[in-house]
Amino acid sequence: MRQPLLAKVLRAMGLGWALVGAGSCDGGDHEHNSSTLTTAMQGFMRTHVGRLDTALGELAMAAPRGHAWLQESDKAALLAMRAAWKSAHAEALAVGVPLEYIFPAQAQHLDRSWEREALTLMGMPDPNPFDDQGVVGLHAIERVLWGPESSGEVLAFERKDAAYFPALAPATAADADDFANLLVGKVRAHAAAWLKVSPALGYDQGFVVKSITDEVAGAFRTVITAASPGESESRYSRSTALALGQQISAVGDLWTLLRPTLPKTSKATDIAAVDMAYARLVALRPAPGADELPLAPPTWNPFHATPEDLASPYGKLYVAMEREALGIDPGSFLQALKSAVGDEAEPPAKR
Repeated sequence: MRQPLLAKVLRAMGLGWALVGAGSCDGGDHEHNSSTLTTAMQGFMRTHVGRLDTALGELAMAAPRGHAWLQESDKAALLAMRAAWKSAHAEALAVGVPLEYIFPAQAQHLDRSWEREALTLMGMPDPNPFDDQGVVGLHAIERVLWGPESSGEVLAFERKDAAYFPALAPATAADADDFANLLVGKVRAHAAAWLKVSPALGYDQGFVVKSITDEVAGAFRTVITAASPGESESRYSRSTALALGQQISAVGDLWTLLRPTLPKTSKATDIAAVDMAYARLVALRPAPGADELPLAPPTWNPFHATPEDLASPYGKLYVAMEREALGIDPGSFLQALKSAVGDEAEPPAKR
């Protein structure tokens, strides 16, 4: 029987190390690398936040207004909105971690799960699930688009919350207008604010390293929660495969930005080890077109997994992602990153 350390799993679910700081280069090299990295990160953030806003704009345009949503006549609109939501969610996964460090008050609502958003209600149901108050963000939008079709697992999980209210489609003209203008509009307003201040922001190596490590931890959390489909953050759209694929892609994008700005003391062999480790992460990305990750075996228990469970498609994915995300094994992605970037990848207690 396999018994992973509880501390390892909790550490990964806690979003990795708290890493902040400046790069390790000295003098002019540091200033040049910081400037290069800032320019690259600003472009990265503008691109993805811009695409997020574009996708949400398409969603709002497709949303029926002036009447209750009708199952038959609004079917095409619903499919268009769902497609736009998946595009928006993909962009949010790409920049959600960096945004949370820059704008925590706004970004925490961007991709926060329904139950975490419901904490703001203090145990009371949201009186208007279509406006810009109470439960908001992308998963609130997702709950409107898919929630009325929720599985029994989702209902069983959410009904435990004192703030539970049924997931409903807009049933009046006012509901429909609020959904497009307020619920979707609030996320778009945040995106516009992020784009406005982006040119004034600076980024250093410590910021990007923290974003990478936390993105990897978030990818592992996606795999962990996929074992309980009714509790995953993307439980309404059942798009855990899309989420994992985008998180892994974001790791690669951020590493590509960081790589040219590493200090001169970084060894070529260490940098190559990160490239190889990332290639292993890429191999874990679900096949194109897949929506959901493999189902966990009915007997799955990460702390006491049987050989049969570990040999299942989900078990293999879990073990492989765990290795890369926890940084325990010398050849893991996080250990390779630590060797390549030096002090920037050290937990604060070890600095």
